[in-house]
Amino acid sequence: MSFLSHDGVTNLAELVSAQQNLYNLAFDLATFIAVRGIALDGDVATTKLSIGCDATERTSIDPTGTLGREPGLDAHNKFEGDTSLTRRDYFLNNGDAFTFQGDMFADMYRVANATSNGLFDRNTIAVYRSQRYDESLATNPNFYFGPKALLLYGAASFIYEVFPVFGPEGDANIDTVSTFYGAVRNSSGGYDHVPERIPENWSNRRTAYGLVEIGAEIAYQYSYAPKLIGGNVGVNNFLALNTTFGIIENGTIPSDATAADFTCLLYQLATDNVPGTVGNEADLPLDVLAWVLTQLNPVFENLGCPLRLS
Repeated sequence: MSFLSHDGVTNLAELVSAQQNLYNLAFDLATFIAVRGIALDGDVATTKLSIGCDATERTSIDPTGTLGREPGLDAHNKFEGDTSLTRRDYFLNNGDAFTFQGDMFADMYRVANATSNGLFDRNTIAVYRSQRYDESLATNPNFYFGPKALLLYGAASFIYEVFPVFGPEGDANIDTVSTFYGAVRNSSGGYDHVPERIPENWSNRRTAYGLVEIGAEIAYQYSYAPKLIGGNVGVNNFLALNTTFGIIENGTIPSDATAADFTCLLYQLATDNVPGTVGNEADLPLDVLAWVLTQLNPVFENLGCPLRLS
């Protein structure tokens, strides 16, 4: 069994193996997640990635950083983005988008109690994801919810598809979810943070969780409460994405979009120039794009998605 290195720097092979062995993610989804992280925040030559802050001297083929810094998973609007379930938005917390917030976990649990008898199931998460979008829209003048933010719906699905004992066969209850999050109830009724861990006597999914399955969950959560794709330019000044990107047009996703449409959108998010801020595109360097296509085209070719060749 393979797990991530404890020194904060990992690589492609280790990331894929760890996700498969620990969570029983399918090879296609494990590869997609690992490739996305390395392409955005790591080094495609070494396939290394910092799972925390900038560690260019350890991840890059050029440790001096002359060719550019590699920011790690903390980088804003790359792998991390606004509307996190338990972390504050980057611009609302002095750049700290990684520290666990006990009040936000408590809010999520309140939604679970009001929606699904205390379970963190797909309905709870859909309601809470919608709530987090609305909160960021109203309070963050730099709020950005670009196409890549759809990945947050996929990440949120892990709470009920991956965290429970035997995955979807089990219950996403407070004991299990709080252990994965490192949330511990305190004497005032809030939540403190301790190191995250795997619950005692826990078993992973019997069936692998793959791209087709996560596409269906992204479609369900987004369709539960559709949101505009775009961002704020100042207070009360939201600009919808004014370009066509896959199934996204003028900041909206058609109501008849299927789970397969969302799955293929994941491929486009990884292989096209995706807006990283309002009005801008995040150029994917040609060497990075070539590496991404080499890794992902074999994974997506059997899913019926149109593929890029270069």
